[in-house]
Amino acid sequence: HAVLYVFVVIPTLVLVSVPLRPPPPGAAGAPAAVGAGLRPARPIPARRHGLSEIVRGFKTFSARRVNAIRGSSRLPVWQRGFYDRVIRREEELRQVREYIVNNPPRWAGDADNPRNWR
Repeated sequence: HAVLYVFVVIPTLVLVSVPLRPPPPGAAGAPAAVGAGLRPARPIPARRHGLSEIVRGFKTFSARRVNAIRGSSRLPVWQRGFYDRVIRREEELRQVREYIVNNPPRWAGDADNPRNWR
């Protein structure tokens, strides 16, 4: 129900870039084109999901999986809220994607990394 442009998961953080409007034709996640002389089947109405619903679904299903792996039940995995940011310009999108991709190496020096606790 969502296309992820770029994402990264580190122990204390998940960073994701999600477009909120349909991708342009030919882009990843866009509807496939139909060849000459062929008609597509009657379209199935796509259900649009808001960002809060997408985040809630991600947190719900991933928390179930994490708790199944660690053999626990209903232990919290995520904080209640989330921080979103609307990106309006291509340059800003490029900078955010670069930040997301370059964030994991910063974990080594992060104050929340247990290896850095003394």
